[in-house]
Amino acid sequence: MKKQVTGQLSRTRGGFTLLELLIVLAIIVVIAAMVVPNLLGQRDTALRRTTQQTIKGVETACNMYNVDFNDFPESLDVLVQPQDVDGQKKVYLPDMPLDAWDRQLQYEWPNTKSQKEGVEKPAIWSSGKDGKNDDGEGDDINNWTPRQAKQ
Repeated sequence: MKKQVTGQLSRTRGGFTLLELLIVLAIIVVIAAMVVPNLLGQRDTALRRTTQQTIKGVETACNMYNVDFNDFPESLDVLVQPQDVDGQKKVYLPDMPLDAWDRQLQYEWPNTKSQKEGVEKPAIWSSGKDGKNDDGEGDDINNWTPRQAKQ
């Protein structure tokens, strides 16, 4: 036995109303307004910390060079070129170090930037977010200012 279908169509709701869509959009905008500023601040902090770690790695490479040659390198170029150490070629850094903004680090030896008593190390710094070299001051990130003061 077959059922007979009546000619009456039932009306069902097939989508969202404009008001519902606007409410959802407003909620998304409010959430984005709260989250985006926090994310941007975290990005800047992450870039600073990445650059600090890069500077620390370069300083370590300089210290290794100092152990081998009893002096610090005159430039960062020396650290990426093979050096003859006890008849073997040694490279201290695989490539030229860049800060988190893909700019080369600044380097100075002998160090005229840091005047700490009894601490002898080269000055290494990044020009920071603005890309302007302030000789380690301003927004520059360096290896002679305590980290707490720069954050």
